Parts: sequence; C-alpha cells; structure tokens
Amino acid sequence: MQRVKDREGDLSVYADWSANGKGNPTVGRMAEDVFGPDYVYFMAEVRQYPLLNYEEVLSIGKSMEKGRVSFLLLQSFYPSPIEKKDVFVAHLSEEGAREILLQMGLDNIEPIMEVNKKSKKKEEFVAGFKSKDGTLPCLDKKKLEKDIEIGRESQIKLISHNLLLVVDQAKKRLASRVPILDLIQEGSIGLVRAVRKFDYRRGFTFSTHATPWISQALSRGEGNLSRIIHIPVHKIEKVGSYLKKYQTLEQNLGYAPTVGEIMESFGMDLEEIIEINELIQQKQYGSLEAELKEDDETGLLAVLKDPNPVGTPLSVEKARIDEFEQGLIDKLDDREKRMVIKQTEGKKLEKIGKEENPPLSKERIRQITDRAWQKIGIENPYTDKAARKRRKGKNK
Repeated sequence: MQRVKDREGDLSVYADWSANGKGNPTVGRMAEDVFGPDYVYFMAEVRQYPLLNYEEVLSIGKSMEKGRVSFLLLQSFYPSPIEKKDVFVAHLSEEGAREILLQMGLDNIEPIMEVNKKSKKKEEFVAGFKSKDGTLPCLDKKKLEKDIEIGRESQIKLISHNLLLVVDQAKKRLASRVPILDLIQEGSIGLVRAVRKFDYRRGFTFSTHATPWISQALSRGEGNLSRIIHIPVHKIEKVGSYLKKYQTLEQNLGYAPTVGEIMESFGMDLEEIIEINELIQQKQYGSLEAELKEDDETGLLAVLKDPNPVGTPLSVEKARIDEFEQGLIDKLDDREKRMVIKQTEGKKLEKIGKEENPPLSKERIRQITDRAWQKIGIENPYTDKAARKRRKGKNK
C-alpha cells in the first residue's frame, strides 16, 4: 500500500491509494463517513491530476501567454463582419473617403478618421512585437486560432493539476463548519483567478503564486457560507475595523467606553454605530439554532424567548445606546422630542408636518428639527448634507 504525498503537503489523511491507483476500501469508507460520498468521488477524480513540476508549469505558462497574444492579434487583424466595412474605408485616403461619402449623401468624416486612428494603433501594436526579436508575429488566422485553443487547454490543465492545492488549503478551514466541498468550490474560484494572473517570467513557483489567491477566496467564501444571513464582505471588514478600534479604546480608558466616547473617538455618528452593532449581531448569530458559545448548547432561539436577554456584549451595548438616546432626547421639549423621534423612524419632513395639529410646512419642520439636534449637540443626520457626507465617506 502506498500513501500519496505531494510537494504541497501530505494529503493522504482523507485518501489512501494503492500503487495501481485503486482506492483503499477502509479509508474510502472513513472519508465517506466524514465528508460524504460526493467528496470521495471528487477526490478520486482529482487524484488523476497530480501536481506539475517546474518545467511543466513553465511550458504551460508560455502556451497561455502565446494564446493571449494570439487572441489580441486575431481581434486586431481579423475584425467581425460588422467592422470589415470600417476597416476597408480606413485604408482610403481622407480625400477619397470624402468623395465616397458625398456620393452616399453623407458629410461626416469623423467616424472614418476614428477607425483610421485605430488602424495606426494596430500598426504600433505589431511594431512592438517586431522590436523584441526583429520578426513580425504570425498573422495566419488558422494558426492564431490554434494557438488560442492551445492556450485555453493549457489554462484548464494548470487549473486541473492544482486542485490538490485547493483541497489542502480547504482542509485547514474545517473548523468553520462549512462543508468541505463548498470550501473547495470557493477556493477553486481563487485558483482560476491565480491562473489568469500567473506570469511565469517572475520566477515564482505556481503554488507560491496561487496560495494567497486561494486563501483570499476561501476567507470570503467562508464568511458568506458560514452565515444564513448574508452580510457583504466590505461590511464585515468594516465591523472588523470597528471592533479593533473599540478594543484599543477600551484598553486605553480602562473601562467599556460609552456610546458618546465611541462617537467622539471614532468620528462616527449614532446611526453608524447602531448599524455596526446590528451587523455584529447578524455575524455572531447568523442562525437561530447557532450555539451562543462553544461550551453552551443553548441556541439563539431559546434566548429569544426572553424579550430582554442580558449578559451578552450586544445586549449591554444596545442598553447603552438606548440610555444615551434617552438622555439626549430629555433635553428637548415635547414638540421637538416628538418630531425627532418621528425623524429617526424614517418619516419625511412633509409627513411629519401633516401629522401636526395644526399642520406645519416642510420648511418649518426642518427648522424645528435642526434646532432640536443642535440642542442635543449632534449635527442633524437626516439632512441632505449629512446624507451626502455619509455617501462620500462610504466611497472612500
């Protein structure tokens, strides 16, 4: 019996193969029990494509590059039927083109001159190849198409022979409880990107080049697949940045900071803090059946039976926000308080004005709410100016 071991690590934990390529029934059943029959079938297929040596990768890299260059040449010198008319006209002199256009009843030469510029760029494109080795590239259409096909086959070959690398990286993330085949699928997306970005001239082995791409794809996929509630990756990164800043601030202060201290230190408004805490809640409790702690079998569903659960960081933080909001609103008179609360509920100024007795204009409501937010000491987050500022901050 021979265990399969490759340069990227020992992958024989879940697959054991004899010298003639037939699987070990005992180990096969073990893998099937752990990961299911689909994984066993997948590994049986993948094992037919062992990792490539450096010379093989070098040859594939050259074929892929040649295919890409041939594709550019084919697109440049063998236009589609729609473009053939423009290419023909581009070879005419400006005077000849004007004469033909006048005969056709047209007087606009600009489109033709634009095509002519493209033709000159094609000549510069070819000249760039000629300057490297002194010869022009082959422009035979059939030869170019053949090189393109070889390049595509080489790309597929490089992907197929490095799926073991994806499996090896996916195995390291089994603690995430995402099914192994889902992890492999996400890692394969990173592998495809790595193949497209691979440049054999840089001298790196393909595994060194591909590992970061695979790891990045796995991280993103793991984040999406481990939660029933989907959170965009950029928002997850925003939450991570917030938690790091929060931890640093807490260490500097020596106690858990209040919402006011967070707003002042982070330069965030109350709405952003509430949004991030909601994201934290979604991230931690993505499933109603998820365990609250590793050593606690109580699911979130059980906790939700209590309308006011306490003891979790999120409940404490929410209590602080509620307390902070109440303290601010107490500074306002009854009318201002009523209007600000309606504004935080998402009601438009025009609707708030109609609900007043007697009804007030939209401009009057804007003046009252602006003055109320000034009393609180916070810039009104519901003005058009504040909305533009938030959009500008998100686009940075």
